[in-house]
Amino acid sequence: MIWNSREKNRRRDHNSTIGALGRKHAVISTVIIAIIMLTTMATPCLAAENDIEWTEDELAFMEEHPVIRLGVDPGFVPFEFIDENGEYKGIAADYLALISEKTGLRFEVVKGLTWPEAYDKALAGEIDALPAVGKTSEREAHFLLSEPYYKFKRVIVTGDTETGISGMDDLEGMTVAVQRNSSHHSYLLSYPKINLSLYDSVESALTAVATGEETAFIGNLATTNYLIRSNGLTNLRFVSFEAEKQQSLYFAVRKDWPELVSIFNKAILMDLHMPVMSGYEAAEKIREVSTKVPIVAMTADVILGVRNKCEQSGIFHYISKPFNPDYFIKTIKDIISQSKTDMDTDTTVLDRRLGLKNMNGNIELYNQVLQEYLNENQDTADNCVGKIYQLAREGF
Repeated sequence: MIWNSREKNRRRDHNSTIGALGRKHAVISTVIIAIIMLTTMATPCLAAENDIEWTEDELAFMEEHPVIRLGVDPGFVPFEFIDENGEYKGIAADYLALISEKTGLRFEVVKGLTWPEAYDKALAGEIDALPAVGKTSEREAHFLLSEPYYKFKRVIVTGDTETGISGMDDLEGMTVAVQRNSSHHSYLLSYPKINLSLYDSVESALTAVATGEETAFIGNLATTNYLIRSNGLTNLRFVSFEAEKQQSLYFAVRKDWPELVSIFNKAILMDLHMPVMSGYEAAEKIREVSTKVPIVAMTADVILGVRNKCEQSGIFHYISKPFNPDYFIKTIKDIISQSKTDMDTDTTVLDRRLGLKNMNGNIELYNQVLQEYLNENQDTADNCVGKIYQLAREGF
């Protein structure tokens, strides 16, 4: 019931090993429940397939165009990227998988392209759609855009010794690095007093700032934060500006395919909402019944304001997107080491009693949360279970 039948059988086969973990795994169970609460509450709630009323034009389109060619940014983490196995991953990829389930459409990524190359091919009509783009006047002139489906924030990145830049006005007369053909590129074109240095990837632009070749870079917070951490660029800092403004991601389609935009909107966006409560509200509800349950926020947004809001809701641990199972296990181990003295001896991997308590005894809600988490995070579940058994074998 917790993961799936395969995992239940594997868990029974390892009862003696799991028993040896004792009270440490009681902490793991409460941490997993807390993560379930925060990630599930932020998951789109999709209408049943029968709720979607397709027009004759939309049905004809899906029949005539079963395969949609996509142009993607291979390094636009966590929104879309090509992983080490050459697979298309990210938030946009997850949305497209849901659309494929509802429509039968097959989305094929044209691989081996940089983002500027993919964008140019889309302009030339050699690619049908761009799954994750920001809105600009140029793009509206060349593509049809869906309704927005995700938010992101724009930031300035400078060297950590650069203290004279706090906003766009401070960049006038300077040269700023930016990814070619990105929405940030178009954004900077509206500042004629700022010179541009164009790069094919965010990673190369950030490296240039880190080495002192460039003074500043403009991009989105989530991608830059991930690339800075993964590449060990420790001498960079974020400058948040226009804090009240959020940018949006759109699905961009060739001009002669309006049916595809309509299909996208119907399949995903008409039913996109928080099903019960926000992650912050969920954390506050957990805190009403327990002040000791560790809560881990899975988020792509790590700016100070978000951290402060998390802490006000009782969240003191973070996992950045995209999900990294090694970092997840390290986070759990850190929590365990901090909480050893408070643990009661328990041999339960997932404490159903405590989970029900956190749901105020609502069995239906408890089962729904676990099932929705499994449906949307099967890979995460498999990674977690595998890591826990690995730790058990190693004597953790």
